[in-house]
Parts: sequence; structure tokens; C-alpha cells
Amino acid sequence: MAVVAENGDVSDELRSSLDVCGSVDDASSGDQTSHVEGGLPMPPVPRRFRSDGADVLWLRAAWLSPPCAVVGVGSADGGVGRSAITAAVGGVLALACPDPVIAIDATGRNWGGLGVRVSTVARSVWDAVDNADSLIDRQSVERFVQQGPTGLHALAAENAAAGGARRAPMLHETYALVERIRQVYSIALLDLPQVEVRGMWSPFVGCTVPVLVSRATRESVQHTLRLLTQLRQVSSALADEVILTLVAGRPHNPRELRFAEQQATDAVHGVVTVPWDPVLARPEPIDVRQLGAAARRAVVNLAAEIVTRCPSVRGVTGTEKKVQMSGTSALEA
Repeated sequence: MAVVAENGDVSDELRSSLDVCGSVDDASSGDQTSHVEGGLPMPPVPRRFRSDGADVLWLRAAWLSPPCAVVGVGSADGGVGRSAITAAVGGVLALACPDPVIAIDATGRNWGGLGVRVSTVARSVWDAVDNADSLIDRQSVERFVQQGPTGLHALAAENAAAGGARRAPMLHETYALVERIRQVYSIALLDLPQVEVRGMWSPFVGCTVPVLVSRATRESVQHTLRLLTQLRQVSSALADEVILTLVAGRPHNPRELRFAEQQATDAVHGVVTVPWDPVLARPEPIDVRQLGAAARRAVVNLAAEIVTRCPSVRGVTGTEKKVQMSGTSALEA
């Protein structure tokens, strides 16, 4: 038997089992899988992710199941990289999860956002909301999704520049759509509007896993911590669960980055810093396999933090939960 310890470390026996499962350089969600105890499938870990501690994420992701956890990705300010982080984390989870992962644009805007970061296909969350009553299974949802480079499903906003002139869905319409989708996906990420808008507090508090994205600057972190203080008055439990993600906006400013990290860690339990990376900076679909090592490791860590907080995974990382790897992948390492 192989055990994942309380601190997230993986035993030598489990690492050996993971090696047996296979490792593929550019594995995607469609590749062959191995199985953990109980018949849960586990996709192979791509080779370039092995040094990032991704084996633990892959193992935990195998336990995700519907109705899905809803990950709310919000921010105090605009332009902090919220959609890029949503697409990047979704891209990693799409590789790690046996079942498809979905990201949904809940911003109500018709420019930028997930549509730029995932795909260029002309399908939108507008269409899904208009046809919400017909969304009874995953196949019916897939008619409207865009698909990212690693298999992430996305319901993105309609692009005004491409001629879209329809009214954007209201927030309550988007959330009615999310409730339908929860029944057929194992995890969903919501790209939310700025949470500093008071009307967004309740939707953010209602998410299973709250994530706040901030630029790694003194001013942006101060805004985010001020927002967190206000949210704590609504729900102290939410504030304790928030994962604060600091995104570097420039390639070479280590002093500013260290100061922002110190500000954040003094106030928040869970902080993940994502260094600057050209793949995240470009307004193009994000393929997480093309990230530099430091950014890739940070995105994997963020995804692991998120998955660990999902209800179907809580407790799986304890020593009382022993996980037996069985079967082998036909794919060679």
C-alpha cells in the first residue's frame, strides 16, 4: 500500500507506482489512464510536470466527482491577470482530472477574458444561457464549449469585435447555468467580475473554493487585503479559506515581489506567487505545457491547493486514506 502523508509528501512506494503508471511529455486529457483504489481513473503525469510535485495533484484530482466544486476566481482590481490564472489553472486541471474540467466566464463583459485565453472558436456562455433548459448531460453542454490546448472546456464571453451584440447574461442567469453544469462536471472555475463591487460578495462567498488574484505590487495587495477585511465581516470562514494568488506583472523586480509576498503572508494563510511568464502575458490561448519551470510549478501548486479544498477530496490526503495504485499505462515513459 502507498500512502500520501498529512503534509502532502508522497512515499517512495507511491512514487514507484506513479512511475509504473507512465509519464508522457505532452499527455492530454484524452490519453490512456491508470486507476487508483475503487476504480478511479488517473491520467498519466506529463514528464515535464514530474519535477513540479504534480504527482500529488494528479492523485488527488482522481477523487473529484459531481456535483462539482465551484472555484470562484475574483479580484479587488481589474487587469490583474484573473482570466489568465483561471485558464492556466483550468489547463493544468484538465490534464490532471480523469473527467473534463470547465471554466465559465461570469464577468458579463464582451471583450478579453476567457475567450482570448482558451480558444478562438465562436461559441459563448451567451448561447449556453439561452439554451440552459436543454443542458441535461455533459454532451449537451459540450455543444457550446470552447476547448483549450490541454482539453479545458470553457464557456467564454461573446466577442463584441466579432459582431456580438446580444445582451450579456445577468449574474443570476449565469449562476442558474452553473447549477445545471455542476451535476455533470467534477470541478468548475468561475471567472468573476471584480469582487470589490458589493453585489459580487454573495456569489463569491457562495463558491466552494474562493481564490483572489492580485498583482504582486504593494498597492494591489493592499487593495486585496482591504477587500478581504470587508469580506471577513460577511464570513470569517470564507476569509480563512481564501487562496491569495500574487501575479508578477514584470519579469525582473524581485524586491517588489518579495515585499508583496511578505504583505500577503502576514495576513492570509494560503498564498501562491506566480512569477512573470511570457505565455501568461500574451493575450493568446494558454498552453500550460509551454510555461517556464517557475510559472508552471506555481500553477501546479495553486491547482493542488484548490483540489485539496474540494469536498470530495478533503481527507484523502490523510494517512488514514491509503491509496492503492493498480493497472499500468500502455504509454511508455
